[in-house]
Amino acid sequence: MNSFVFIGPTISVKSAEKILDATYLPPIAMGDLYTLIETKAKPGDCVAIVDGLFEQVPAIWHKEILYALSKGIHVFGASSMGALRAAELHTFGMQGIGDIFEAYRDGILEDDDEVTVGHGMAADGYKALSHSMASLRFGLAELLEQKVINAGQYEQLIDHSKSMYYTRRSWGEVYQKAKEFGLSELKMAQIKKYATGFDAKRSDAIQLLEHLKEFSNNEQPQKDLSFDFQNTVFWVGLCQAQQAKIKSLLIEDGSNLIPYDEISKHARALHQDKDSLLDRALLLNIVDQFLQSYSPSSDELKLAQMKILESNSIRSNKDLQTWLSLQKVTNKEWLSMIENEAKLAKYRQQSIQQLDPMLIIELKRLGQFSEIEKRVSAKNSAMQHLGVTKLTLEDANVEAAELQQWYETHSGKLSSQPEEYAKSLGFETLRDFIDEILGAYISEEQCTNSVEGLLDSAV
Repeated sequence: MNSFVFIGPTISVKSAEKILDATYLPPIAMGDLYTLIETKAKPGDCVAIVDGLFEQVPAIWHKEILYALSKGIHVFGASSMGALRAAELHTFGMQGIGDIFEAYRDGILEDDDEVTVGHGMAADGYKALSHSMASLRFGLAELLEQKVINAGQYEQLIDHSKSMYYTRRSWGEVYQKAKEFGLSELKMAQIKKYATGFDAKRSDAIQLLEHLKEFSNNEQPQKDLSFDFQNTVFWVGLCQAQQAKIKSLLIEDGSNLIPYDEISKHARALHQDKDSLLDRALLLNIVDQFLQSYSPSSDELKLAQMKILESNSIRSNKDLQTWLSLQKVTNKEWLSMIENEAKLAKYRQQSIQQLDPMLIIELKRLGQFSEIEKRVSAKNSAMQHLGVTKLTLEDANVEAAELQQWYETHSGKLSSQPEEYAKSLGFETLRDFIDEILGAYISEEQCTNSVEGLLDSAV
Protein backbone atom coordinates (compact mmCIF):
# COMPACT_ATOMS: atom_id res chain seq x y z
CA MET A 1 0.00 0.00 0.00
CA ASN A 2 1.46 3.33 -1.10
CA SER A 3 0.49 6.73 0.26
CA PHE A 4 0.38 9.96 -1.75
CA VAL A 5 -0.09 13.25 0.10
CA PHE A 6 -0.79 16.67 -1.41
CA ILE A 7 0.60 19.34 0.92
CA GLY A 8 1.82 22.93 0.76
CA PRO A 9 1.54 25.85 3.18
CA THR A 10 -0.15 23.86 5.97
CA ILE A 11 2.84 21.66 6.74
CA SER A 12 6.27 21.32 5.15
CA VAL A 13 7.45 18.15 3.44
CA LYS A 14 10.36 17.98 5.89
CA SER A 15 8.00 18.00 8.89
CA ALA A 16 5.58 15.55 7.25
CA GLU A 17 8.33 13.04 6.42
CA LYS A 18 9.15 12.75 10.13
CA ILE A 19 5.65 11.35 10.66
CA LEU A 20 4.84 9.34 7.55
CA ASP A 21 6.87 7.70 4.79
CA ALA A 22 4.90 8.74 1.71
CA THR A 23 5.15 10.35 -1.70
CA TYR A 24 4.61 14.06 -1.09
CA LEU A 25 3.16 16.17 -3.86
CA PRO A 26 2.50 19.93 -4.23
CA PRO A 27 -0.94 21.45 -3.48
CA ILE A 28 -3.53 19.73 -5.63
CA ALA A 29 -5.29 21.33 -8.62
CA MET A 30 -7.79 20.14 -11.20
CA GLY A 31 -6.52 17.09 -13.09
CA ASP A 32 -3.76 16.20 -10.61
CA LEU A 33 -5.62 13.35 -8.92
CA TYR A 34 -6.75 11.83 -12.22
CA THR A 35 -3.17 12.00 -13.52
CA LEU A 36 -1.87 10.36 -10.33
CA ILE A 37 -4.34 7.49 -10.75
CA GLU A 38 -3.38 6.96 -14.39
CA THR A 39 0.36 6.95 -13.68
CA LYS A 40 1.13 5.76 -10.15
CA ALA A 41 -1.72 5.15 -7.69
CA LYS A 42 -3.38 1.74 -7.77
CA PRO A 43 -6.31 0.06 -5.99
CA GLY A 44 -5.67 -0.19 -2.26
CA ASP A 45 -3.36 2.84 -2.17
CA CYS A 46 -4.05 5.93 -0.07
CA VAL A 47 -4.37 9.49 -1.33
CA ALA A 48 -4.52 12.31 1.22
CA ILE A 49 -5.43 15.88 0.33
CA VAL A 50 -4.35 18.63 2.68
CA ASP A 51 -3.65 21.68 0.52
CA GLY A 52 -4.99 22.67 -2.86
CA LEU A 53 -4.73 25.47 -5.39
CA PHE A 54 -7.85 27.36 -6.42
CA GLU A 55 -7.17 30.93 -7.49
CA GLN A 56 -4.53 30.75 -10.21
CA VAL A 57 -5.77 27.37 -11.53
CA PRO A 58 -9.09 25.47 -11.28
CA ALA A 59 -9.53 23.57 -8.01
CA ILE A 60 -9.67 19.78 -7.86
CA TRP A 61 -12.95 18.40 -9.14
CA HIS A 62 -15.22 16.38 -6.91
CA LYS A 63 -15.49 13.98 -9.85
CA GLU A 64 -11.78 13.14 -9.61
CA ILE A 65 -12.23 12.04 -6.01
CA LEU A 66 -15.26 9.92 -6.95
CA TYR A 67 -13.17 8.38 -9.75
CA ALA A 68 -10.42 7.51 -7.27
CA LEU A 69 -12.94 5.92 -4.91
CA SER A 70 -14.47 3.95 -7.80
CA LYS A 71 -10.99 2.56 -8.53
CA GLY A 72 -10.61 1.21 -4.99
CA ILE A 73 -8.29 3.97 -3.76
CA HIS A 74 -8.70 5.25 -0.20
CA VAL A 75 -9.07 9.06 -0.20
CA PHE A 76 -8.58 11.23 2.88
CA GLY A 77 -8.89 14.95 3.51
CA ALA A 78 -8.02 17.38 6.27
CA SER A 79 -7.08 20.94 7.20
CA SER A 80 -7.67 22.93 4.03
CA MET A 81 -8.89 21.91 0.56
CA GLY A 82 -8.92 18.34 1.88
CA ALA A 83 -11.31 19.26 4.69
CA LEU A 84 -13.63 21.06 2.26
CA ARG A 85 -13.81 18.16 -0.18
CA ALA A 86 -14.13 15.56 2.58
CA ALA A 87 -17.07 17.45 4.11
CA GLU A 88 -18.73 17.49 0.70
CA LEU A 89 -17.97 13.86 -0.18
CA HIS A 90 -17.81 11.94 3.10
CA THR A 91 -21.16 10.30 2.33
CA PHE A 92 -19.59 8.89 -0.87
CA GLY A 93 -16.60 7.34 0.91
CA MET A 94 -13.98 10.08 1.25
CA GLN A 95 -12.66 10.08 4.83
CA GLY A 96 -12.26 13.38 6.67
CA ILE A 97 -9.91 13.89 9.60
CA GLY A 98 -9.68 16.69 12.18
CA ASP A 99 -11.61 19.54 13.77
CA ILE A 100 -11.85 21.66 10.62
CA PHE A 101 -13.34 18.82 8.60
CA GLU A 102 -15.88 18.18 11.36
CA ALA A 103 -16.79 21.88 11.51
CA TYR A 104 -17.48 21.95 7.76
CA ARG A 105 -19.33 18.63 7.90
CA ASP A 106 -21.57 19.85 10.73
CA GLY A 107 -22.24 23.25 9.15
CA ILE A 108 -20.32 25.24 11.79
CA LEU A 109 -18.03 26.49 9.01
CA GLU A 110 -19.41 27.20 5.56
CA ASP A 111 -17.20 29.68 3.70
CA ASP A 112 -14.26 28.41 1.65
CA ASP A 113 -12.17 31.38 2.79
CA GLU A 114 -12.07 29.97 6.33
CA VAL A 115 -9.10 27.78 5.30
CA THR A 116 -7.56 30.01 2.63
CA VAL A 117 -4.11 31.51 3.23
CA GLY A 118 -1.58 33.49 1.24
CA HIS A 119 1.55 31.48 0.47
CA GLY A 120 4.87 31.59 -1.33
CA MET A 121 5.86 29.92 -4.57
CA ALA A 122 6.95 26.30 -5.10
CA ALA A 123 10.61 27.30 -4.73
CA ASP A 124 9.79 28.53 -1.21
CA GLY A 125 7.97 25.34 -0.33
CA TYR A 126 4.62 27.14 -0.52
CA LYS A 127 5.42 28.78 2.82
CA ALA A 128 2.33 30.26 4.49
CA LEU A 129 2.26 34.07 4.51
CA SER A 130 -0.94 34.49 6.53
CA HIS A 131 -3.09 32.58 9.00
CA SER A 132 -6.38 30.92 8.13
CA MET A 133 -9.64 32.25 9.52
CA ALA A 134 -10.37 28.75 10.85
CA SER A 135 -7.17 28.78 12.90
CA LEU A 136 -7.93 32.25 14.27
CA ARG A 137 -11.52 31.20 15.03
CA PHE A 138 -10.52 28.00 16.82
CA GLY A 139 -7.72 29.70 18.75
CA LEU A 140 -9.92 32.59 19.86
CA ALA A 141 -12.56 30.09 21.00
CA GLU A 142 -9.95 28.51 23.27
CA LEU A 143 -8.94 31.93 24.61
CA LEU A 144 -12.61 32.66 25.34
CA GLU A 145 -12.97 29.34 27.15
CA GLN A 146 -9.86 30.15 29.22
CA LYS A 147 -11.42 33.57 30.04
CA VAL A 148 -8.48 35.42 28.50
CA ILE A 149 -11.09 37.37 26.51
CA ASN A 150 -14.83 37.79 27.04
CA ALA A 151 -17.67 37.04 24.60
CA GLY A 152 -17.87 40.61 23.32
CA GLN A 153 -14.13 40.79 22.68
CA TYR A 154 -14.27 37.40 20.97
CA GLU A 155 -16.97 38.65 18.57
CA GLN A 156 -15.03 41.83 17.82
CA LEU A 157 -11.83 39.93 17.04
CA ILE A 158 -13.72 37.44 14.85
CA ASP A 159 -15.50 40.22 12.95
CA HIS A 160 -12.26 42.17 12.55
CA SER A 161 -10.41 39.17 11.11
CA LYS A 162 -13.30 38.07 8.90
CA SER A 163 -13.53 41.54 7.36
CA MET A 164 -9.93 41.36 6.16
CA TYR A 165 -8.83 39.90 2.82
CA TYR A 166 -7.48 36.40 3.47
CA THR A 167 -3.87 37.32 2.65
CA ARG A 168 -3.85 39.86 5.53
CA ARG A 169 -5.31 37.68 8.27
CA SER A 170 -2.84 36.82 11.00
CA TRP A 171 -2.40 36.38 14.72
CA GLY A 172 -0.34 39.57 14.59
CA GLU A 173 -3.44 41.50 13.49
CA VAL A 174 -5.45 39.83 16.25
CA TYR A 175 -2.80 40.85 18.78
CA GLN A 176 -2.83 44.48 17.60
CA LYS A 177 -6.65 44.62 17.76
CA ALA A 178 -6.66 43.06 21.24
CA LYS A 179 -4.45 45.89 22.49
CA GLU A 180 -7.46 48.20 22.13
CA PHE A 181 -9.28 46.27 24.86
CA GLY A 182 -6.79 47.34 27.54
CA LEU A 183 -6.12 43.74 28.59
CA SER A 184 -3.58 42.93 31.29
CA GLU A 185 -0.01 42.09 30.36
CA LEU A 186 -0.63 38.49 31.41
CA LYS A 187 -3.61 38.14 29.06
CA MET A 188 -1.74 39.82 26.21
CA ALA A 189 1.13 37.38 26.79
CA GLN A 190 -1.30 34.49 26.49
CA ILE A 191 -2.63 35.86 23.18
CA LYS A 192 0.94 36.30 21.95
CA LYS A 193 1.66 32.69 22.89
CA TYR A 194 -1.19 31.59 20.62
CA ALA A 195 0.17 33.84 17.89
CA THR A 196 3.44 31.89 17.87
CA GLY A 197 2.21 28.36 18.53
CA PHE A 198 -1.41 27.75 17.55
CA ASP A 199 -2.35 26.50 14.07
CA ALA A 200 -5.51 24.42 13.77
CA LYS A 201 -4.78 23.50 10.15
CA ARG A 202 -1.31 22.16 10.97
CA SER A 203 -2.68 20.19 13.94
CA ASP A 204 -5.27 18.52 11.70
CA ALA A 205 -2.61 17.76 9.08
CA ILE A 206 -0.46 16.05 11.69
CA GLN A 207 -3.49 14.07 12.87
CA LEU A 208 -4.14 12.98 9.28
CA LEU A 209 -0.55 11.82 8.76
CA GLU A 210 -0.60 9.86 12.01
CA HIS A 211 -3.91 8.26 11.01
CA LEU A 212 -2.47 7.31 7.60
CA LYS A 213 0.55 5.72 9.25
CA GLU A 214 -1.68 3.45 11.33
CA PHE A 215 -4.07 2.86 8.43
CA SER A 216 -1.33 1.81 6.00
CA ASN A 217 0.16 -0.65 8.50
CA ASN A 218 -3.03 -2.72 8.44
CA GLU A 219 -4.66 -4.38 5.45
CA GLN A 220 -7.86 -2.49 4.70
CA PRO A 221 -10.92 -4.01 3.00
CA GLN A 222 -12.47 -2.16 0.09
CA LYS A 223 -15.71 -0.43 1.03
CA ASP A 224 -18.89 -0.85 -0.98
CA LEU A 225 -19.59 2.29 -3.00
CA SER A 226 -22.81 4.22 -2.57
CA PHE A 227 -22.70 5.52 -6.14
CA ASP A 228 -22.14 4.51 -9.76
CA PHE A 229 -19.43 6.55 -11.46
CA GLN A 230 -20.76 8.16 -14.63
CA ASN A 231 -18.66 9.15 -17.66
CA THR A 232 -20.05 12.61 -18.40
CA VAL A 233 -19.02 14.80 -21.33
CA PHE A 234 -17.13 17.10 -18.96
CA TRP A 235 -15.29 14.16 -17.39
CA VAL A 236 -14.21 12.85 -20.80
CA GLY A 237 -12.97 16.36 -21.59
CA LEU A 238 -10.83 16.46 -18.44
CA CYS A 239 -9.39 13.01 -19.21
CA GLN A 240 -8.46 14.07 -22.74
CA ALA A 241 -6.91 17.30 -21.47
CA GLN A 242 -4.59 15.34 -19.17
CA GLN A 243 -3.36 12.82 -21.75
CA ALA A 244 -0.27 14.77 -22.79
CA LYS A 245 0.81 15.15 -19.18
CA ILE A 246 0.15 11.48 -18.45
CA LYS A 247 2.13 10.45 -21.52
CA SER A 248 5.14 12.55 -20.52
CA LEU A 249 5.07 11.16 -16.98
CA LEU A 250 4.99 7.59 -18.28
CA ILE A 251 7.95 8.33 -20.54
CA GLU A 252 9.89 9.95 -17.66
CA ASP A 253 9.12 6.92 -15.54
CA GLY A 254 10.70 4.70 -18.19
CA SER A 255 7.59 2.56 -18.44
CA ASN A 256 7.17 3.37 -22.14
CA LEU A 257 9.91 4.99 -24.22
CA ILE A 258 7.67 5.26 -27.28
CA PRO A 259 4.38 7.17 -26.84
CA TYR A 260 1.37 4.88 -26.63
CA ASP A 261 -0.50 6.67 -29.41
CA GLU A 262 2.30 5.80 -31.87
CA ILE A 263 2.12 2.14 -30.86
CA SER A 264 -1.67 1.96 -31.12
CA LYS A 265 -1.61 3.75 -34.50
CA HIS A 266 0.88 1.21 -35.87
CA ALA A 267 -1.20 -1.71 -34.51
CA ARG A 268 -4.41 -0.33 -36.02
CA ALA A 269 -2.74 -0.20 -39.41
CA LEU A 270 -0.48 -3.27 -39.52
CA HIS A 271 -1.42 -5.82 -36.83
CA GLN A 272 -1.95 -9.21 -38.49
CA ASP A 273 -5.30 -9.63 -36.71
CA LYS A 274 -6.22 -5.96 -36.34
CA ASP A 275 -9.99 -6.48 -36.63
CA SER A 276 -10.06 -8.93 -33.71
CA LEU A 277 -7.71 -6.67 -31.73
CA LEU A 278 -9.97 -3.66 -32.23
CA ASP A 279 -13.13 -5.68 -31.51
CA ARG A 280 -11.72 -6.88 -28.18
CA ALA A 281 -10.56 -3.38 -27.26
CA LEU A 282 -14.05 -2.12 -28.07
CA LEU A 283 -15.61 -4.88 -25.96
CA LEU A 284 -13.34 -4.08 -23.00
CA ASN A 285 -14.29 -0.42 -23.29
CA ILE A 286 -18.01 -1.30 -23.25
CA VAL A 287 -17.57 -3.63 -20.28
CA ASP A 288 -15.62 -0.97 -18.38
CA GLN A 289 -18.49 1.49 -18.86
CA PHE A 290 -21.21 -1.00 -17.88
CA LEU A 291 -19.34 -2.43 -14.87
CA GLN A 292 -17.35 0.65 -13.83
CA SER A 293 -18.42 0.51 -10.20
CA TYR A 294 -18.18 -3.31 -10.00
CA SER A 295 -15.30 -4.62 -7.91
CA PRO A 296 -14.41 -8.25 -8.77
CA SER A 297 -13.99 -10.64 -5.85
CA SER A 298 -10.60 -12.10 -4.99
CA ASP A 299 -11.65 -15.42 -6.55
CA GLU A 300 -12.71 -13.69 -9.77
CA LEU A 301 -9.41 -11.83 -9.91
CA LYS A 302 -7.47 -15.08 -9.40
CA LEU A 303 -9.34 -16.77 -12.25
CA ALA A 304 -8.77 -13.74 -14.48
CA GLN A 305 -5.05 -13.75 -13.70
CA MET A 306 -4.85 -17.47 -14.40
CA LYS A 307 -6.51 -16.98 -17.77
CA ILE A 308 -3.97 -14.31 -18.76
CA LEU A 309 -1.09 -16.50 -17.58
CA GLU A 310 -2.36 -19.53 -19.50
CA SER A 311 -3.02 -17.58 -22.70
CA ASN A 312 0.60 -16.38 -22.64
CA SER A 313 2.07 -19.76 -21.58
CA ILE A 314 3.39 -18.28 -18.33
CA ARG A 315 4.11 -21.12 -15.91
CA SER A 316 6.22 -19.57 -13.15
CA ASN A 317 6.78 -16.29 -11.36
CA LYS A 318 10.09 -15.95 -13.18
CA ASP A 319 8.26 -16.33 -16.52
CA LEU A 320 5.78 -13.69 -15.39
CA GLN A 321 8.45 -11.16 -14.43
CA THR A 322 10.21 -11.72 -17.74
CA TRP A 323 6.95 -11.26 -19.64
CA LEU A 324 6.01 -8.12 -17.70
CA SER A 325 9.42 -6.64 -18.39
CA LEU A 326 9.38 -7.58 -22.07
CA GLN A 327 5.89 -6.15 -22.60
CA LYS A 328 6.73 -3.10 -20.44
CA VAL A 329 3.70 -3.72 -18.25
CA THR A 330 3.68 -1.48 -15.17
CA ASN A 331 2.24 -2.71 -11.86
CA LYS A 332 -0.76 -0.46 -12.41
CA GLU A 333 -1.31 -1.83 -15.92
CA TRP A 334 -1.02 -5.43 -14.68
CA LEU A 335 -3.65 -4.87 -12.00
CA SER A 336 -5.88 -3.08 -14.51
CA MET A 337 -5.42 -5.93 -16.99
CA ILE A 338 -6.53 -8.51 -14.42
CA GLU A 339 -9.49 -6.39 -13.33
CA ASN A 340 -10.60 -5.86 -16.94
CA GLU A 341 -10.39 -9.62 -17.61
CA ALA A 342 -12.46 -10.33 -14.49
CA LYS A 343 -15.07 -7.75 -15.49
CA LEU A 344 -15.22 -9.19 -19.00
CA ALA A 345 -15.79 -12.69 -17.59
CA LYS A 346 -18.54 -11.35 -15.33
CA TYR A 347 -20.23 -9.46 -18.15
CA ARG A 348 -20.07 -12.44 -20.48
CA GLN A 349 -21.49 -14.74 -17.81
CA GLN A 350 -24.37 -12.31 -17.23
CA SER A 351 -25.09 -11.84 -20.94
CA ILE A 352 -24.16 -15.09 -22.67
CA GLN A 353 -27.68 -16.57 -22.79
CA GLN A 354 -28.86 -13.41 -24.54
CA LEU A 355 -26.12 -13.69 -27.17
CA ASP A 356 -27.52 -16.72 -29.02
CA PRO A 357 -29.47 -14.75 -31.67
CA MET A 358 -26.43 -12.61 -32.43
CA LEU A 359 -24.20 -15.68 -32.37
CA ILE A 360 -26.32 -17.28 -35.12
CA ILE A 361 -26.19 -14.09 -37.21
CA GLU A 362 -22.41 -13.93 -36.78
CA LEU A 363 -21.98 -17.59 -37.82
CA LYS A 364 -23.98 -16.85 -40.97
CA ARG A 365 -21.96 -13.71 -41.67
CA LEU A 366 -18.76 -15.73 -41.42
CA GLY A 367 -20.19 -18.43 -43.72
CA GLN A 368 -19.85 -21.08 -40.99
CA PHE A 369 -23.50 -21.74 -40.11
CA SER A 370 -24.04 -24.58 -42.61
CA GLU A 371 -20.92 -26.46 -41.49
CA ILE A 372 -21.86 -26.30 -37.80
CA GLU A 373 -25.44 -27.27 -38.62
CA LYS A 374 -24.07 -30.43 -40.29
CA ARG A 375 -21.94 -31.23 -37.23
CA VAL A 376 -24.90 -30.90 -34.86
CA SER A 377 -27.01 -33.09 -37.14
CA ALA A 378 -24.26 -35.74 -37.18
CA LYS A 379 -24.00 -35.56 -33.36
CA ASN A 380 -27.77 -36.06 -32.95
CA SER A 381 -27.70 -39.02 -35.37
CA ALA A 382 -24.81 -40.63 -33.50
CA MET A 383 -26.60 -40.35 -30.16
CA GLN A 384 -29.82 -41.66 -31.68
CA HIS A 385 -27.89 -44.62 -33.08
CA LEU A 386 -26.56 -45.37 -29.58
CA GLY A 387 -30.03 -44.91 -28.09
CA VAL A 388 -28.87 -42.47 -25.38
CA THR A 389 -29.62 -38.87 -24.41
CA LYS A 390 -26.62 -38.51 -22.10
CA LEU A 391 -23.21 -39.84 -23.09
CA THR A 392 -20.50 -41.25 -20.86
CA LEU A 393 -16.82 -41.82 -21.51
CA GLU A 394 -17.64 -45.54 -21.72
CA ASP A 395 -20.28 -44.88 -24.40
CA ALA A 396 -17.71 -43.02 -26.46
CA ASN A 397 -14.99 -45.59 -25.64
CA VAL A 398 -12.53 -42.84 -24.76
CA GLU A 399 -10.36 -41.91 -21.76
CA ALA A 400 -10.63 -38.40 -20.23
CA ALA A 401 -7.08 -37.47 -21.23
CA GLU A 402 -7.69 -38.64 -24.80
CA LEU A 403 -10.93 -36.62 -24.97
CA GLN A 404 -9.14 -33.51 -23.69
CA GLN A 405 -6.40 -33.95 -26.28
CA TRP A 406 -9.04 -34.31 -29.03
CA TYR A 407 -10.82 -31.17 -27.81
CA GLU A 408 -7.66 -29.08 -27.66
CA THR A 409 -6.67 -30.20 -31.15
CA HIS A 410 -10.03 -29.04 -32.52
CA SER A 411 -10.97 -26.09 -30.30
CA GLY A 412 -7.94 -24.76 -28.49
CA LYS A 413 -6.46 -25.26 -25.04
CA LEU A 414 -8.81 -26.23 -22.22
CA SER A 415 -8.55 -24.10 -19.08
CA SER A 416 -7.06 -25.55 -15.91
CA GLN A 417 -10.35 -24.50 -14.27
CA PRO A 418 -12.81 -26.51 -16.41
CA GLU A 419 -15.92 -25.71 -14.34
CA GLU A 420 -15.38 -21.96 -14.62
CA TYR A 421 -14.42 -22.39 -18.26
CA ALA A 422 -17.69 -24.20 -18.96
CA LYS A 423 -19.69 -21.44 -17.25
CA SER A 424 -17.84 -18.79 -19.25
CA LEU A 425 -19.08 -20.52 -22.42
CA GLY A 426 -22.69 -20.47 -21.25
CA PHE A 427 -23.07 -24.02 -19.87
CA GLU A 428 -24.88 -24.38 -16.57
CA THR A 429 -22.64 -27.24 -15.45
CA LEU A 430 -19.38 -28.91 -16.45
CA ARG A 431 -21.43 -32.05 -17.21
CA ASP A 432 -23.40 -30.16 -19.89
CA PHE A 433 -20.16 -28.94 -21.47
CA ILE A 434 -18.66 -32.46 -21.50
CA ASP A 435 -21.87 -33.83 -23.05
CA GLU A 436 -21.47 -31.44 -25.97
CA ILE A 437 -17.83 -32.45 -26.44
CA LEU A 438 -18.61 -36.17 -26.22
CA GLY A 439 -21.41 -35.83 -28.78
CA ALA A 440 -19.07 -34.12 -31.24
CA TYR A 441 -16.32 -36.67 -30.56
CA ILE A 442 -18.49 -39.73 -31.09
CA SER A 443 -20.07 -38.35 -34.28
CA GLU A 444 -16.61 -37.72 -35.71
CA GLU A 445 -15.47 -41.21 -34.69
CA GLN A 446 -18.51 -42.76 -36.37
CA CYS A 447 -17.85 -40.73 -39.50
CA THR A 448 -14.19 -41.77 -39.48
CA ASN A 449 -15.10 -45.43 -38.97
CA SER A 450 -17.63 -45.25 -41.83
CA VAL A 451 -15.03 -43.80 -44.17
CA GLU A 452 -12.49 -46.43 -43.11
CA GLY A 453 -15.13 -49.13 -43.68
CA LEU A 454 -15.81 -47.86 -47.20
CA LEU A 455 -12.09 -47.83 -47.95
CA ASP A 456 -11.71 -51.40 -46.65
CA SER A 457 -14.61 -52.51 -48.90
CA ALA A 458 -13.02 -50.79 -51.88
CA VAL A 459 -9.74 -52.56 -51.23
